[in-house]
Amino acid sequence: MMFDSYDTDQSGAIEPKEFVPLLAKCLKTTPEKLDMSEVWRVWDEIDADGSNEICFDEFHQWYSNLLEIDMFTDQTNFINEDLVSAEEKMIRNIAKDINKSVLEVELLWSEFNRLDADGSGILEFDEFEELIQKQLSPNGPPVPPRVVEKLWLDLQRTDEGLPFRSFAKWYLSFMTGSKSAMEQYYSKLAERQVVKEVEDDL
Repeated sequence: MMFDSYDTDQSGAIEPKEFVPLLAKCLKTTPEKLDMSEVWRVWDEIDADGSNEICFDEFHQWYSNLLEIDMFTDQTNFINEDLVSAEEKMIRNIAKDINKSVLEVELLWSEFNRLDADGSGILEFDEFEELIQKQLSPNGPPVPPRVVEKLWLDLQRTDEGLPFRSFAKWYLSFMTGSKSAMEQYYSKLAERQVVKEVEDDL
């Protein structure tokens, strides 16, 4: 358990010196790259009772919110700008462009790299299809090829495939909305059919 791993003195609580590496781990960076003023601001938010330690319940609530992308809407201030890598800058820029949190885009970047089996930096059709089958039909019958192909054609692709910026914008709107991905797909089909019928009547 993460709580026990970072409770190095086994006191049953996370103390300030233990919180810094824990936060760095959650943000997939190193303690040296954290902006300490932001670290302690978050510490004060989590240490709700002002005890100068974080109990398991406080940690559990914070960590659950972190995984659901509810608490940290923008991670930019946690890391000093002059220490970030080119990859981290790319993630920040994309997050800003598509109006999403840095943490959301970081998590999606990890998934993108997992799918990008050949390390090309671009998702090709077969890699994209793996994602669609996993997300839209994890335990049911396979998503029909025509549906996968239609989704693929709707994306802002290059000749080589799907770059991360386009993938992130599509995924965070299509896969994480209030409707399921398939509901959104069929809704869009219905909208297009209505538009086509109107155009035919003109």
